[in-house]
Amino acid sequence: MELCILADHDVLRDAADKRPMKLALAAALVLLTTPCWAASTAKNYAISVSTGVSDEEFVGPFPSWTNVKTACGAKGNGTTDDTTAIQTCLNGLGSSQPTLWFPSGTYKITSTLTLSAQQYVSVIGQDPDTTTILWAGASGGTMLYLNGVAYSRVNRLTFNGQGNAAIAVDQSKANGTSNYFDTGNEYTDDVFENAGIGFRCGELGFGCAETSMLRDRFVNNTSIGIFVVNANALDMWVWYSVFQNNGTGIGNKIFGGEVGSGNFHVFNSIFQNSSVTDIAYGNTGVFNFRNNYSAGSNQFICCGGTGAPTQMTVQGNTILDTATVLSVSQGDSGPLVFLDNIVRSKSGATVGPVAQVSTSRPNAQAGMFSMGNTFTVTSPTFSNGPYHTFQDQIVARSTVNPAVPTLPGTPPNNNRQIFESAPAGSGTACTAISPCSVQQAVTNAANAEQAGTAHPVVHIMVGSYNLASTVTVPATVNSGIQIIGDGGNSFLTSAGANPVIRLLGPSKAILRDFRINGNNYAADGIEVTNADQHGSKVFLEQAVLSQSVKNLLVDALDYTLVELHGAQHLSTNAAPSGTTSISIVGGTQAAANNWQGGATNSFLGLSADNYYAYGTSNGAHVVIDGSWNDVGGSGGHLIFNASGIGAISYLGSEAALFSGTPTVALTNFQGVAALANISSTGDMDIIGNGSGGKVLGLGLTGPTTTFFSNTASPSPTTELLNSQQTPPPTAIAETAADPIFLAAALDQLRTTQPTLRSPLASDVTDARFYRVFVGISNIGIHLVH
Repeated sequence: MELCILADHDVLRDAADKRPMKLALAAALVLLTTPCWAASTAKNYAISVSTGVSDEEFVGPFPSWTNVKTACGAKGNGTTDDTTAIQTCLNGLGSSQPTLWFPSGTYKITSTLTLSAQQYVSVIGQDPDTTTILWAGASGGTMLYLNGVAYSRVNRLTFNGQGNAAIAVDQSKANGTSNYFDTGNEYTDDVFENAGIGFRCGELGFGCAETSMLRDRFVNNTSIGIFVVNANALDMWVWYSVFQNNGTGIGNKIFGGEVGSGNFHVFNSIFQNSSVTDIAYGNTGVFNFRNNYSAGSNQFICCGGTGAPTQMTVQGNTILDTATVLSVSQGDSGPLVFLDNIVRSKSGATVGPVAQVSTSRPNAQAGMFSMGNTFTVTSPTFSNGPYHTFQDQIVARSTVNPAVPTLPGTPPNNNRQIFESAPAGSGTACTAISPCSVQQAVTNAANAEQAGTAHPVVHIMVGSYNLASTVTVPATVNSGIQIIGDGGNSFLTSAGANPVIRLLGPSKAILRDFRINGNNYAADGIEVTNADQHGSKVFLEQAVLSQSVKNLLVDALDYTLVELHGAQHLSTNAAPSGTTSISIVGGTQAAANNWQGGATNSFLGLSADNYYAYGTSNGAHVVIDGSWNDVGGSGGHLIFNASGIGAISYLGSEAALFSGTPTVALTNFQGVAALANISSTGDMDIIGNGSGGKVLGLGLTGPTTTFFSNTASPSPTTELLNSQQTPPPTAIAETAADPIFLAAALDQLRTTQPTLRSPLASDVTDARFYRVFVGISNIGIHLVH
């Protein structure tokens, strides 16, 4: 029988220097050796990368797209120089022709391609396995340069530097130009290979923020796969991607070269054989690395060294056989929250540390919190500052043999039936030659769906649509319909319609790549009715919700999972004052403390210039993971305003507010709140009746000496661990760490996982919104029970 070792280092550590006591640990190992199945009574948390195949699909090309071969004469035969032809087509992109299409082929280029001063444009290939841009220029060149490009897409292409290109794709706004701030761009299903740097972000001192990278591959890049360069290159969101045989996978630091800045996050991705490290950082920030798999690399995370705080959450990763026993190394003050990871050290290694936070900065102390991890060596963790471990276990190396996870592949093109709509459309034909109104196209698509046509498509052609009446999407019982535009230049405005679009539930509908305006708060943008069945889901990918009185209202749902990835919600300060950008109201069952599983979870996103960013009530369950909260404009108000029972987890986030503004208000809050790894300029206010509540502050940093301003009576139970006053980073007084309290407070954070889209039952809501822009509405998106 294989044996496990469970070591609680809060019991076994040396209180003087915070190091695990090797002699005490060695003695305890004999006493704590037990069969694996009996080693711990801790909950069996899901800690590996999500597996499975998504049911996402690709639709295109539409007749309105510009074909790089037929329109500009590119050959795509791998021998003809296509540089001039492609550049001609790139120059022609704009509001009336926003999409450039690359049919399968190999497009040889000999000098840099440039896309400048554009928003809502797209460059799309047929399939990355068959559609390649091939570098044949001088050594040290850049293949594609984006300068001042916003809310645009570069998808389904391979960029092959052939070992000569210094940079495959470079997004860096040039100084002195009036181009757009680089934000809201998407690079999905792309391959960046055989270059020095696969993708560089923000080299010239400007933005490159809120960049989504989904299902990408970074292969054989000698320096680094993704390089984030400046302090305004923020929110690089990486999902379901593969980093293979690079020097470094991703970072804001190149070893032996440039040290950049900015922050980035990686979820559910695979790293293999990074010769330097999978993840590198020099300048500090807020980082989240969750559910990744690493095998055969030199190191998983390195290095820091500035001594400044680095809120880093490392959760649910599988790290195998790094050449360096020290797999995770932070050379600054942390705090590091290390949760539910599996780390198998290389063969022959017996002693750690495996994960370490240590700073040499004078008068600074490093902080680390480790819980639920599995190691294969003794003394696996170390910090030279506040240090806590719970429920970590040491097992025999031979028992750790996880399979390489299966990530979702490039979505297929299923050649769906298409119904075309245009601003002046009429009739019922709905073809490219005779487009219909949006409503007629939706009606025809719904009729086809009910007759058995799978996922028919309504294409919203480029143009401005002034809608006098609501576009109504009927409830669908089979596969559902798709409504797809050409980006923000497909623009629907209320001219009396309220809401602009209504999905009758239970609804199966996919809305993608278009823009809605509620006409100066006169109308709601999108309403989803009857949206609350057992097993229902509403998914938002890179939605941009702005300047509405409420950008998103989750209205009394008891059963529905609402999940946001890379969403931006902005500028409720432009609306009537006192508004909440995202408001989550629990259903009648949740309000009665009979929670039925309904939750709203946001993974990696942006909140900026909002009066209140998030508000919860009536027993709502909410996770906000990896949100950059920017004060913007006349902001400076609360980030999170929660009341009543329920559960909130707010973690791995930046809370940039006006100095002294409370970050979180818990008003008459009697639920469970975990506030973890937050860089905050204000306190967490606890007000009113807190009877029975539990509030954890873990790894908080900011200018305060208290973090909790607690005037509640009765008071909830509170704990404050691993927190630092800045500047300089100085550890502040902690409360006693209670394992039972910590398990309860962190339960939602540890068990809530991002999900892949997959077909649901016929009688439940399955609504999906991809890169839908909704603004200046009364309610941007309203989900109704």
